[in-house]
Amino acid sequence: DLATRALPGASPEDRFELLGHLVEAQRLRGELRAALAAAEEMRALADDKRRPHVLRRIGELLAARGDHRAALDALEEALGALAALPDESEALPERALVLAAMAEVAYAQGDLESAQRFADDSLGAAPQAPMAFHLRVANTLDKVSFARERFEDAEARFLHNLRLAEEHGLDHEAVLARMNAGLAKHRRGQADEARDMLERALSSARAIGDLHNEAFALLNLGTIYQRTDEPGRALDSYRAALTRFSRLGNRAEVRRVTWNLANLSCAIGDYAGAQNFLEASRHLS
Repeated sequence: DLATRALPGASPEDRFELLGHLVEAQRLRGELRAALAAAEEMRALADDKRRPHVLRRIGELLAARGDHRAALDALEEALGALAALPDESEALPERALVLAAMAEVAYAQGDLESAQRFADDSLGAAPQAPMAFHLRVANTLDKVSFARERFEDAEARFLHNLRLAEEHGLDHEAVLARMNAGLAKHRRGQADEARDMLERALSSARAIGDLHNEAFALLNLGTIYQRTDEPGRALDSYRAALTRFSRLGNRAEVRRVTWNLANLSCAIGDYAGAQNFLEASRHLS
């Protein structure tokens, strides 16, 4: 709100900085459409040096909305713009951040080889990066291990990330690690432990205002409740996840949750509800 009030009359330089604060505040509140609009205004104000940073932010916001093709386009443009600039000397160079974002997008698209390559390259580009960045990239690499069905290894890695995040007071990273460890436990048949970890991840995400991970925790809890024959709790979790993904503007996850709701409604004999969810899912395709 302070940034919004300060924008009128601000110089181009000050406006760029204020918009950067506004993008981050809107992202944290789940207002991704507004954040993208502000980031696009930043792009118009950015010089060559700052353009890769803005393009990366745009790519990350598009990825958070589930628009992975457009996200990858923005990130590749950022990487190309960086190639025309002098080498960076920062502990966490922009190139490493762009590669980390590309790794996450590749993972979301199911391209595990590219995800692993981008993640490894991002770590190589920032050997002195802070712990939060290392945990972010480690999470992507560990999800690749999970996707390759190395569940025991993935669980151990996620739990290691959780310990590091807690030791360094990194709340968002701890939520993500706890949620993914819960998913690994679920795939290993440890339903009760998985549910406990996901419920704790959900509580933590709510406490720190992490709407993105709150939505995913609810979605994954819905899946566990459905598989453990708790349809009422599954419906509640899926509906809550749908509300949050809709607010985030993540059409891919809205479609996924809507499909889950259709299947669950059919399973409990609510055929009219199932039909409504199926129609909604078709409109999103």
